[in-house]
Amino acid sequence: MTVAEYASKFNELAEFAYDYIPSEAAHWRRFIDGLRRDIRAMVAASRLETYQPAYH
Repeated sequence: MTVAEYASKFNELAEFAYDYIPSEAAHWRRFIDGLRRDIRAMVAASRLETYQPAYH
């Protein structure tokens, strides 16, 4: 699965889990936690503050 595919599916499912992802920061953390370890390390190193730039 590509990062773009993962992001699309993540956003689709996140709509049903608003109580578990109540803020943008929580949304971002959950998104990052679901990435493959190697990709997660690259994204963490870039210090992005929202998940949008991570896959656009």
